[in-house]
Amino acid sequence: MPTLRIRSLIAISTAVLIILSPAIATSPDLGKTPQVLLLDRIDLPAGKVAEFASIEAEIAKAYRDAAVPVYWVALQSITGPPHILYFDGFDTFAQMEAAGAAISKAEQSHPDLARMQSDLAQLMQSSQAIVNLRREDLSHRLDRFDIAKFPYVRLTVIQLRSGYEQDFADVLRTIRRAFETEGIESPYLTTHSKPANVST
Repeated sequence: MPTLRIRSLIAISTAVLIILSPAIATSPDLGKTPQVLLLDRIDLPAGKVAEFASIEAEIAKAYRDAAVPVYWVALQSITGPPHILYFDGFDTFAQMEAAGAAISKAEQSHPDLARMQSDLAQLMQSSQAIVNLRREDLSHRLDRFDIAKFPYVRLTVIQLRSGYEQDFADVLRTIRRAFETEGIESPYLTTHSKPANVST
């Protein structure tokens, strides 16, 4: 599919993000590429990122101190409007449901945690969560993909017009083969949230 035609079929948005180090609550296995990825984008008013990050750091510490078995990586945008992006990785949907139950239980058992979550919510302009599934066939060098260790991440969200999912997947496979032929080591992960929506 020619490049011009590709661009006529998709809407693309790209953001460069930096790891928000104080707000990370990670497990040793979080760097492994998950089968199920929950992406939660939080849009913030201008000038509120530092306050948001401070509260989020307290929340992450509270989860660690209480040994609550939930893990995430938080990233902060350095391009575009201010926002935070959370990566929550799971191997199964059952694990994702268990994490939600653990969070609810923790908030009931620790009133300060529930208060901090409420304070955090007051700073949000909007929030959008999307569940994505890993597409190993459309990704490259996942053995080198460890988001918990990357200082910078580029996220590109691609929305396809209905009916062109297979054509677009074929293009990504061609790109992957080119990377492999040229020996390009830079890893990338491709996920999809539904047939008409691919994130990479």
